[in-house]
Amino acid sequence: MTARGLAWDPPDETDDGALQRIELLSHDLLSHDWRQEDRRASARTASVLLAAAGVVFGAAAALAWVAARGQAPSARGGAVLRGPSASVLAELPASAGVLADFPASTGRANCNVTRRCAAPGTLCYEQDARYAQCRASCAPGPDPTHWDGRPWSCKALGVRTPGEDMCTMENEDCRQSGCCRQPGHTCFEKTPAWAACRASCTPGPSFADVDGTPWTCRKLGPTSPSTQPWVAGACTESNGASCLQTRCCKNAGDQCWKKTNYYGSCKPACNEPGWSCEKVGTRTPAQTGAEELRGMPAWGFATCSRFEEGCLDSRCCIGMDMQCYEKNKMWAQCLNSCVPGPHANDHNANWTCKALGPRSMGVPRKGFPSLYCFSVLRTVGYEVGLM
Repeated sequence: MTARGLAWDPPDETDDGALQRIELLSHDLLSHDWRQEDRRASARTASVLLAAAGVVFGAAAALAWVAARGQAPSARGGAVLRGPSASVLAELPASAGVLADFPASTGRANCNVTRRCAAPGTLCYEQDARYAQCRASCAPGPDPTHWDGRPWSCKALGVRTPGEDMCTMENEDCRQSGCCRQPGHTCFEKTPAWAACRASCTPGPSFADVDGTPWTCRKLGPTSPSTQPWVAGACTESNGASCLQTRCCKNAGDQCWKKTNYYGSCKPACNEPGWSCEKVGTRTPAQTGAEELRGMPAWGFATCSRFEEGCLDSRCCIGMDMQCYEKNKMWAQCLNSCVPGPHANDHNANWTCKALGPRSMGVPRKGFPSLYCFSVLRTVGYEVGLM
């Protein structure tokens, strides 16, 4: 839950969480000490904030009605809180002393009232009259990583918080920031002394590391937003169709590039003659997947287990296409494959077949296949008939 104030997290909370936030906000509004305010502005500011309180209580009633029927708030509207109405915001002077009472906005909370951001290097950018968010940068148009496809005006509200963006790039230590710049990445802990931004994490050693120290894979922060479901139906294909109207691209890694004022297309890069190559909108994030399969590192030969050996402690295997599979909490074994249930070659004992650690692709250098059968024959004579 973020700090108390007229700002809400994205509409992915449970009903109980949303109602609790409304209760806190309502308490702030009604218990405010108006005697500390400038006497000349207190009456006007009080009326505006009480109007905002009316909006909040109305939303609370809507959420209560939805909760009573066992329905979750809709991610596309309905009971989802977007903040005070545009008319209420228009009446609220940006310099009103009461704004100082609200903490700076954090995460993806709505900053259209606070107009202040807690994270260094971020600025409150407006999507529309209903929502604004603290970001390091903003491109006008739809944002493929945002939960809805409404275009962003990118109007700056307030001033940028001093400092640099603290979020971390891939494979950098993220213990302090707890956040990652690359879409779809999460800050995962390896040990108390190291954590890194990765697309995925499997507890145990990683063949990409220089040592066999296992990863705990404890999440130290939220996953950076990546491509949202609405993109597939609203954005332009990479088939030559113009993207100037949608200002977004369907395919992973594509950007809408402008050729002229009348045409632009989606592609990874732009360097053709005759194109302005001006970026339109925000690039759709590249696809993130499982950790790349790698060959056996030097430390693996001393640490990892061999075929059909126990691997409950090592959680890694030596061999081509080998995986450590769990039988139960007391035993795991290196196998090529595993089907959950009774195993005939193990007295019909039940296996969970939970994969432990990374899958091995064998030694770094090898031939494919590793063995060839050669035949040498003469092109004339009786040997031709024999073959």
